Amino acid sequence: MRLAKTSDRACTQCHGDLTDKDKHVPPTFAVNISGFDQTHPEFAVLRSGRDPGTIKLNHALHLKANLRGPGGPVQLKCVDCHRAPGVEAINYERHCAGCHPLEFDRRIGEPAPHQEPRVVYEFVVKRLTEYIAAHPQEIKLMAETDTRLPGRPLQPPARNAAEWLQQRLADAQLLLWRKSCKECHTLSLPNGPHGLPEVAQAMIPARWMPHSRFDHQAHQMMACTSCHPKALTSSETSDVLIPGIQVCRECHHSGAKAAEARCFECHVYHDWSKKKRGAGIAALP
Repeated sequence: MRLAKTSDRACTQCHGDLTDKDKHVPPTFAVNISGFDQTHPEFAVLRSGRDPGTIKLNHALHLKANLRGPGGPVQLKCVDCHRAPGVEAINYERHCAGCHPLEFDRRIGEPAPHQEPRVVYEFVVKRLTEYIAAHPQEIKLMAETDTRLPGRPLQPPARNAAEWLQQRLADAQLLLWRKSCKECHTLSLPNGPHGLPEVAQAMIPARWMPHSRFDHQAHQMMACTSCHPKALTSSETSDVLIPGIQVCRECHHSGAKAAEARCFECHVYHDWSKKKRGAGIAALP
């Protein structure tokens, strides 16, 4: 037998009555919990109802047909970004850079790094400085209109390398701070032309339900949208897209032909961070 497969009674003997011991403080979530498919409250993150992340992402837009990709039109699927869900965190270089490169000047083949503004600024200055040192004949040329900056007035030919650098640097910062970076990040832009923006912390949750455990691999026979149907229509960053408890109860409920629904299926009731090595003569390594 599996010792972990204890009956719900082992949990509900305490959690069956959640009133405060002095009876003056009402329960925060539920009066009692007698089982998952009966009185278990809605998941905490759905009670709060808002994604704390600040990265701007429109799921519905990314799931549209014929999106512009690096090799032509693409049809994205959930697994293109959510690889090994719950194991591999979303990462710009692996999941986003292919379609959203941080290009800042058509002369420079290498995009800017996805790092803090100071590092990006120093990278751009270095690459532009190296370029004009290798191509001094371009200093006197009239700058071409960049279609990515509509309404930007044409700059007169530079008089020297330093002026050329300042002109190109001003355009690069417009492209990065006010176009590319702003697509995904919330930026506090500087007042003057030479300041660097402040980028809001991403705040992407590493685990949505930290007091329970969930294994996507065990659910891989299901289509992603079976549990996350709101992803198809979600256009707001603040949307919480994890399924509610009622979605889980469609499979996890009492009965012989249902998926397991006892407390141990999702909850671990030992704090394994405090485990100690046994000292007996028969202790296993």
